[in-house]
Amino acid sequence: MGYVSAIKCVENELVQKGDTLLVIEDAEYLLAHQKNEAMLKRAKAELKIAQKQIESSLVDQKQTEGEIAICKIKLGNAQKEFTRVKNLLSKESVTQQQYDRMEADF
Repeated sequence: MGYVSAIKCVENELVQKGDTLLVIEDAEYLLAHQKNEAMLKRAKAELKIAQKQIESSLVDQKQTEGEIAICKIKLGNAQKEFTRVKNLLSKESVTQQQYDRMEADF
């Protein structure tokens, strides 16, 4: 990748360690580097979005768990109330209509 843009020595010239012998055009390397930097930046942004979505999902999960707990309590109370009304019906302390209404609501 990259083309030789300049030759800094001539044939049979004595060179030292560290001397520049030739220059390679770096435009393609710079472009590839910039592209990779942009891809990395995008990936980091997508990671942050994913982390926020996970946090939001965890909050939603906790809220749903709380709502389930409330529903379980309400169901337990409704079951107790239904059993109470059923017992009262057997003692004729409530009317059949009241019992039917309670059963329909349950």
